[in-house]
Formats: sequence, structure tokens, C-alpha cells
Amino acid sequence: MAASMLQNDVIRNFITDGDNSSISELAQGIICGDNKLLELVESLGPHLTDKNTSVRARGSLLLAEVLHQLPNNLLLAKEVELLCTFLCERLADHHSIQPPALYGLLALSNAANLPTDCVVQICEHIFLNVQNQTLSRQDRGSVYSILSNLLNSHTEVLKLRLGTNFVHGYIQVMDAEKDPRNLIQAFRCASQVINTFPLGVFIEEMFEVVACYFPIDFTPPEDDPHRITRGDLITGLRSCLAASTRFGQYCFPLLLEKLTSDVTSAKIDSLQTLATCAAVYDVKSLQEFQCSFFNCIKNEVLDSGNQKIEMSALEALKAIVSALSKFQVKLRSCCQVHLNSESLKYLPLTGRLLHSAAEGSEVASVFVLGHVMPKLITRYTACTQVRQRRVILEVMTDLIGICQNFTYTQSDSHPMQQHKGSVDSILMSALNESDPRLKLSAAKGISAIALLNNFQPDVEREALVTKILNFYLCEKDPLIRNEYRSVMSRLSNSNPAMIMQTVLLKLSSQLNTDPVADHQYLFEMFEAISTNMKLVSTVLEQLLLHMKNKMSDQNSAQRPEDFQLITKTLCNICSAAVQDDKCIGSDILLTSLLPELLRIFIEFSTSEHTLKSALFSDKVIDNLSAVVRNIVSHIDERNFKGIESTLMNSVISVFHDNGYSDSKKQTSLPFRPLLATSPEAQLSLVPVFTSIIASLPQQIAIPKTQEIMETLLELTMHCSQQRTSTAASMCMAAVINKHSELLFFSEKAVWNSNDWLKNVQQRLSCSLKEGEVTRKKAAMTLWVWLTKALVLRSHPMAVNFVTKLIELLSDGDMGSLAAEGFQTVLFECEDVLNKNTHAVIRIMYRQRFFVENVGKLVEGFNTSPTDTKKNYLLAISHLLKVLPKQVLLTELPPLFPLMVQSLLYEDKDLQLSTLNALYDLTHDAPKVVAQHVDSVIPQLLTLAKHKQNMKIRIAALKSLGVMTVLSDHVILPYKSQVTRTLEQVLDDHKRLVRNEAVLARGEWFLVGTAQKGKT
Repeated sequence: MAASMLQNDVIRNFITDGDNSSISELAQGIICGDNKLLELVESLGPHLTDKNTSVRARGSLLLAEVLHQLPNNLLLAKEVELLCTFLCERLADHHSIQPPALYGLLALSNAANLPTDCVVQICEHIFLNVQNQTLSRQDRGSVYSILSNLLNSHTEVLKLRLGTNFVHGYIQVMDAEKDPRNLIQAFRCASQVINTFPLGVFIEEMFEVVACYFPIDFTPPEDDPHRITRGDLITGLRSCLAASTRFGQYCFPLLLEKLTSDVTSAKIDSLQTLATCAAVYDVKSLQEFQCSFFNCIKNEVLDSGNQKIEMSALEALKAIVSALSKFQVKLRSCCQVHLNSESLKYLPLTGRLLHSAAEGSEVASVFVLGHVMPKLITRYTACTQVRQRRVILEVMTDLIGICQNFTYTQSDSHPMQQHKGSVDSILMSALNESDPRLKLSAAKGISAIALLNNFQPDVEREALVTKILNFYLCEKDPLIRNEYRSVMSRLSNSNPAMIMQTVLLKLSSQLNTDPVADHQYLFEMFEAISTNMKLVSTVLEQLLLHMKNKMSDQNSAQRPEDFQLITKTLCNICSAAVQDDKCIGSDILLTSLLPELLRIFIEFSTSEHTLKSALFSDKVIDNLSAVVRNIVSHIDERNFKGIESTLMNSVISVFHDNGYSDSKKQTSLPFRPLLATSPEAQLSLVPVFTSIIASLPQQIAIPKTQEIMETLLELTMHCSQQRTSTAASMCMAAVINKHSELLFFSEKAVWNSNDWLKNVQQRLSCSLKEGEVTRKKAAMTLWVWLTKALVLRSHPMAVNFVTKLIELLSDGDMGSLAAEGFQTVLFECEDVLNKNTHAVIRIMYRQRFFVENVGKLVEGFNTSPTDTKKNYLLAISHLLKVLPKQVLLTELPPLFPLMVQSLLYEDKDLQLSTLNALYDLTHDAPKVVAQHVDSVIPQLLTLAKHKQNMKIRIAALKSLGVMTVLSDHVILPYKSQVTRTLEQVLDDHKRLVRNEAVLARGEWFLVGTAQKGKT
């Protein structure tokens, strides 16, 4: 009884008062079984049959709203049938009843139990009673959605029961649709209809109803919330035009007509549609228009001067040739003139036409190369000018490259076979020329021949590869070398065995021929051929052997760049290998390269070798750390258990437990890199240890965590090498960041990180307050990195560390370091605490950090002494740099005056940071910047003449230049002042400053003119 009363109240409120707030409650009652849908229909009876059309419309809308809130499988087939019959009858009622009836049918079209008779009934009533063009945009959208749902779920029923009647009805529905949102749906439905239904006598009408929109001319409004683009409409329409093979007789004349248009977009659209449709339409209709199309394509390629039109035309030509086997005769006759002409003006463009045509099919490539290559060979031989030879050779090389796309299974069918000797002679002679561009073209030609399929026996191919390698070793031009590396890289993918036999041995022997030569080009080739795991393994083995040989050579002490090159190459190869799907899962890097690298460096760190200064330089260690980081961070999940028991135990034993021993050599020095009193060479390996620990996946536990953390803490506080101390701090931060996950996966990990943090907090606080300067800096570095680790994972103790960091901004000794610490906390570090090294990073941590601390920073700035205010400003500038634009726009206004004030401080770091932030903010928040131009522009002009620092002058000039994006009425009063002041800067003694001054002054000269913003 109560449910019935509620139902009546909802109906009354909805129809008389327009209150729809209780519809969801009514629908929920039906879903739960408290109410019946048929009872609702009965209750609506008087309203659905009322003489007043508005009442009937409201009643039908209430029913439709309820249906949309019901699950699609709730109604039984009989209920769906009853409702479908009722709503279909409403379509024949007054026109104001049609929109709610269509809305209700939209809900029923998704019903799981929709009977097949209802599918036909809905379509017939829509086609019969609904004049789609008279409906509103939203109601027309309901019609398309209904038909789309039925086409997706009941295609066979519609095809069997309605057939061409559905086609005719859909043509009437879609005719004259203009709204882009509806057209997206209409094109989708039309494509399904054309693909699925027999078009019969309506084929021309179906084509016309979609072709009337070609070409699409639509520019979406800037504030369009639906984000419908011209490209979306073009794609939808093109799918309709290419949906039937029988559309050719209607579509080709249309495309020819549009190709003669002066509108660039229409030409491009026509050519791209031609390329799509040529592969679909029947050959007979295409043959009728082939000559006309070719003439249009030829004219566009030779005369348009528009790269987009040219590329589209060439793609269309390729598609036509692919579809027509007899098209080559017309192609040859049209290109004959330019091939035989004494002038080479049109030869490159003609070559592109021939290239695209030859790409169409294997038969076409044989035809084109068979007829064109002899003419090119003859012309090249007859030419004496280098420029002409280069043009001909470039066309020849492009045509040779086409053969890589086809197999030519019969050796005598290869189009290059009969020209092999002549082409080889031409390429070899070109390589001996002095012109670098001609030599580059020849190098591309030789590379193209080396990549051809079924062209030459393996012996000849190996000989050619050997020639290419010899050319590479003798060549000095970087572009030509790059071409040779590219072909070797591709060959290593297709034929790694040949590369291993012919290239690797030669490269390895070349490394040892001249120990003092610059071998960078050899290492670059090693990188290029490392394309699969077998080659990677062999190359790494050769590089390690070369490194050992260098270490045994006492003369190498004067060449630290040798070790930098080797380790950089190892880093690049490992970085590429771990990203390659073919190499992922392989443990070669982990089980072979990593232990051997560590052994080599550890061995030399415990000896008295003279190479220490070169081997343990910062750059070498950075490269080594990067190698280790790439390997460890990409450990395969399947190896987690093995890694935990072998790798980690070995690493901890060697680096922490003094477990390294050399059975071949009795060393006088123990390996203890984590002790502050160890030799410098051993301490320099701490970053390598950090790379291992910090890059581990979260699931791998670290043995002896507590002992290691205590050792690292002592090392940080007492080591005299700042680089080593910082690396130890980063290592501890990484452990803290991941420690909760380690506890979850390892029962052995019983170390309490919270207790350790509390003890470290007390110890560091004392050091920061009373320690000597060196100890204070070490404590500050560790404090910053621990803060970053805690902030990233939103640890409860992060608040304490951040609060202390803000307090330190007012410290006279440590304030500047604390300010720089904010940059460390907020910016991503490549070495540790990033996604690649599996750090725990909570979403939107930067925004949260800003909201929680910006108020404290502003308050600290207002209350701090004058000499430390700059530290707060520097910290705020770091915060602003990392904020997303949406957050920045709301938070910036009260902070911008502080930024302007920071430009007045004579602090280089603060001014640079602020200027860089100002440059970005002018783009992101121009309205805020515009409110302060009266104070910003004069200060920027002053800094543009800063005497002590070139970087400040450049940054100020860049900021002045970007100020021109502001509205003219804001900056026009300053135009004269800025241009006069910048005239003085044009005489700056630094070239980079003069360049920026020219750019900025040019932008300001355009302020207030129509050319502003077009440069």
C-alpha cells in the first residue's frame, strides 16, 4: 500500500510539478521487487491517454526515465514486447510525444530479452512515423543510437526480415543530417548498413546520402566539450565510401572533381580517399579513370609545391598501381619526358612518382626498375657534373630500396639482377669522389643492395658486408658513418650469424691495432649491431676483454676517456637490451656481465695499480652505476627468489662483510668500501652499491638491513668525499622508501624502520645544531634524501622531516642548502627513487606537498630575518615549478608578488630559479603575470644588463621575450622603453646574450602589429 502511494506521489509530482527527483527511488523499488513495472504503467494510464498532449508527453517521459535506470536484463521478453508495442504506437501520436517515446525505445533497444519481432517493429515504426529532420539534435541522436544498438545486436534479423527496406528507411533517416555529433553515429551506422545489407536498387541513393558530405569542412569550436575533430568525421565518412566495391562508378568522378579544387584540404582528402578506395573498388571502374587520376597525381607531385599534397598523391599512386597491373604502360609514357630531359629539374619528383608506383606490387617494381634503371645508368655515365650525378644516384638508390619490400623467389626475376655490374661500378666510383653528398648517396646505395632479398649468394653478401665495414673504418664523415651503422644494425637483425662472423672479429681486432687512437666510432658500431641477445652477449664479452687489456696497459693511465667510452658503450647496450622484448627475461646481463664488471673494479680497487685515477673517475663510475641500475631494475619476476638468495647475499658479503677474495692474486688491501677510512678508489664504488640496492624491485628483501643502514649512516657522517657521502644517503633513502613492502614479502626482515628514523632524526638534529660545517653538510644531505623518501610514500613521519627542513631555511649556515633541498624532494632523480627503480610513489604527492607547506613557507618568509628571506623565496620557486597548470592557476596569485620580490635579491641561484619559473608561468598563467608587469618588466630590463652572470642575462632576456604573449594593451606602454634598453644589450660581449637580445627585441617590435605571434 505504501509503495503504491509513493508511486502515485512520484507520478503526480513529475507530471504536474516537473519534479523528477524521486525517479531513481521509483526505479530502485522496481529493481528490488517492491513495485512492478506493469503496475507503474497502469498507474500512468490516465496520464498516457489524457487529451492534453503535454500530459501524455510527461507520462511517456516518466516511463522512459524509469526504463533507463533499470538493468538491461531485468525485464522479461513479454514485458519488453508490451512496452515496445506501446512506445511504437506513441510514435504515431502527436509530434511532441515522439521524443519521450524514442527515448524509451532507446532503453528497450539495449534490453537483453528483446524479441526479434520487436526489433523489426521498432525499425518499421521509426521509418514510417518519424520525420527525423524535424526532431531536435538530441532526439535525432536517440534515433541513431536505437538503430546502432539494433545493428550491433540483431544484424541478421534486420537483414533477413527487412533487407533493402531497412536500407531505404535508413537513407530517409540520415538524409540532411548536419550536427557533427550525430554524423559520427550516422557514418558508423551507414558503414554497417553498406557492408551488411544488399543495397539493390538503392545503391546510388545510399552513396549520395553519404557522399554529399565530401569533402568534410568542419572546424570545431575552441570550447567544444565533445572534442569532435575534423579527422573523426573524415575517418567516418571514408569508411562509408570504402564500404562497398560497387561505389566506384559514383565515387571516382566525385574524387576527380574535388582534385581540381583550389582548396588544399579538399585535394588532400580526395587523394587520401582515393588511396583507401582504390584497394576496395572493382578494377573495371578504376580502369576507366586511371589516365585522369594519373594526370592529376603527376601535376600535384610536379607542380603543387605542397609536401602534404605530394605525399598524399604518392600514396594514391601506390594504391592505384597495386590495384591495376596494366597501369605501368601509362606511367612509363608519362615519365619518359623527364627521364630523357637534359634538365634534371623534375627528375627527383619523377623519381618519387616511379618510387611510389613501384611500391604498389612486385610486378610493378619489376616493370619500373626494368625500364627506368638502364636510363638512369646511361645518364649517370654521361654526366660529368657532381651535382647532376648526385641527383641521378639518389633516384637510383631510392628505386633500389624498393626491392627490399618484395621477395622475388625466383633469382632470375629480381629486377636488379641484370643491372648488378653497372650499379656496383657506379657506386664504387662514387665512393672515391671528394663530394661528401655524392659519397653519402653512394653509401645509401650500397646499404640498399646489402639489404636486398634473394639478390646475391651468401658469399657475395658477406663480401659486400666486409666492404661496407672497411668503408666505415676508413670514413671520417659522420653522416656516411651513420648510414653504414644503420645498415649493419638492420643486417644484425636479419642475419646475426653473418654479422658475428664478418663484423665482430674485424671490430675486435681493430680495437687493438692502435691503442692511442680514438675508438669512439668502433664503439658506436658495437652498439649498432647489438640487436639480439646472442650478439649482445658476444659484444659485451669483447668489450670486457678490451677493458681488461686496457687495464694491463700502463700507457692507458693518461687516457681516462678510454674507460669512459667503454663503460658508456656498455651502458647504452644494456639500456637498449633491457627495453627490447626479445631480450627481456634473459639472465645474461645479470649472471655474466654484472658479476664480471664488479669483479674487475673491485680487483683494481684493492691493488696499487697506476690506472686508479682513470678507472675510478666520476664519469666512469657514473656509467658503471647506470649499467648496474639498468640490469638490476629490470630483473625478471621469475628470478626473484634466486636473486634474493644469490645476488643479494653475494653483494652484501662483498661490500659489507669483507667477503671479497682473489684466489689468483694476493692483495694487500681488504675491500671495505662502506668504511669512511677506506682508500679513495674503494669509496668511489659506493654509488655502484647504491645502484644495486636502490634499483631492486620491492619484492626482493635485503639481508642484514639494520647492519647495513648503520654502516651507511656512519659512512655518510664521517666520509670526507661528498660524492660518496651523498651516494650513501641516497641508498638509505631508497631502503626507507621501500621498507614496508619488504616486510610484507620477507619474514626475515624484522628491522623496524620507524625506530631507526627516530634515532637518526635525533642524531642529525644534534649534528645540524652543533656539528662542524662538514658534518652539518653531510647531515643536511641525508636529511633531505630521507625527507624525499618519506614524502614520496606519504609516510607519517614525513611531516616531522619537512617541518625541520622549513625551519632550517632560517639557519645562516644551512639555509641555502635547505632551500636547494626542496628541489631535491620535488624533482625526479635519475639515479634513485623513481618509477624505473621501483620506488613507492603515491599519486599527486607534489600537489599534496605544496598544499601542506606553502603556507608555512610564506609565514616563515614574513617572520624570518632579512638575510635568510631569500631561502624561503628559493624554496617557493621550486614548489611552483612542479605544480600542474590547473593547480598553479588557483594558487599562484598570492605567491606571485613574492616571486617579483625575489628578483631584487642579489643571489644568483634565487634569481635564476625565479627567472626560469617566470618564463614558464607567463605561458601558463598570463592573466596573473599581466597584473604585475609594472614591477616585472623594469626588473627584467635591469637583469638583462647584469654584469657578473651571463646566465642571468640570458634568462632575463628570454623572460622579456615571452612577455610579448600578454595582451597588447598590457605591454604596449613598455614597448619603447624595452626596445631602447635592449638596443644596449645588442653590444654584449657574449654571443649567446646578443642572440637572445635580438630575439627578444624582435618580438617587442611586433607588439601592437598584426604580425605579433606569427614569428
